[in-house]
Amino acid sequence: YLTRGEPVLLEIWKKVADEFMKENPGITVRIENVDYNGYWSKILTMITAGTPPDVIFLESNRMTGYIEKGALTDLTPFLTKNKEFRIKDFFDVAIQPYMKDKHVYGLPNDVAAIVMFYNKSLFDEAGLPYPKKGWTWDDLIKVSKKLTKDKNKDNVIDQYGLAYYDSDLAISQNNGSMFNRVEKPTQCLLNTKAVKEAVKFCYDLSYTYKVAPKNSDFQDTDGRMMFIMGRVAMIPDGHWMVPKFKKEITGFKWDVVVMPRKKKMAGSGRGSCLAIPAESKNKEAAFRFIKFATGFEGQKLLMQSDFSAPALKSIAGSEYFLSPPPQNERAFIDMIKCAELEPKLSNWDEVRDYINRELDKIWLDLEPMDKVLDETTRDVNKMLK
Repeated sequence: YLTRGEPVLLEIWKKVADEFMKENPGITVRIENVDYNGYWSKILTMITAGTPPDVIFLESNRMTGYIEKGALTDLTPFLTKNKEFRIKDFFDVAIQPYMKDKHVYGLPNDVAAIVMFYNKSLFDEAGLPYPKKGWTWDDLIKVSKKLTKDKNKDNVIDQYGLAYYDSDLAISQNNGSMFNRVEKPTQCLLNTKAVKEAVKFCYDLSYTYKVAPKNSDFQDTDGRMMFIMGRVAMIPDGHWMVPKFKKEITGFKWDVVVMPRKKKMAGSGRGSCLAIPAESKNKEAAFRFIKFATGFEGQKLLMQSDFSAPALKSIAGSEYFLSPPPQNERAFIDMIKCAELEPKLSNWDEVRDYINRELDKIWLDLEPMDKVLDETTRDVNKMLK
């Protein structure tokens, strides 16, 4: 099993493998962990050489490229024979990224749900009620203004209301979309009204309302460290930050809440899965392992790491996930239920990187928003063709 992860997560994977081997004494699982940057090139090298691992860890945004290149084993025949293991046990948004033409090529490990982390102590100091489900962009702006402070009156903001906002979520929350469809998109929609309104909202948080740092302000530290230091009151992020926040936040109380809405609630549909390379020499054993790892017993153990929001409905509603901190773990489940899928593009990494680079021109205030979005739309449409 080739994976990538921090040491704490690796220890949990070892527990999963040990429990699996107790139940399957004829199978030995050897785990190889590679750092994130080197992981993706190692997979490609091993697959190209015809010596792939039996099980690999894959992210949803990379899945389509692997499927279209024929690099993965179709798991549908295995699932058909295992009636007790049901696709409908997963959240729909968790399993869909790993399917093509009703065939399954990976079993989901988690969903990368984004919620709003907030500093309860700063809300208390300002006499503000904590944000709650149903809050809006207007509420976010209003409370962020009250939490943004120049404490020593030197015309330099010492405390921001918000670290930043996720523009992908803002687009979805404004009922917009980057592309015309999820399956094989043919048109980029970054120059549409809904998208431009959402991008402007994100831009205005820093440049008009001045309640979030500008990108150029993140020179000495990043938004996550500013949250840990108590210099920002809110930050949108995923469950993978819970272990770090539990360990490093000592001076204040914190919790999470669903993301605010505009025209609707919308969450992130990204995630990860376990898959079997097409040239694996041990497919039957590999499937038994990933069935265990992504099933109830394996996921129950993985929840101990605090890194993940679950893909299995049964785990999401259990004590294995809902045990605090954070107190409001259900916020992650709410965001999973309204999550929207990313486009299924074989060159999604290339397209995504290009879009991010172009949008940086807006976040750094280098070029007008309309110009950037119009030109990016034109260029991405060429990439789609």
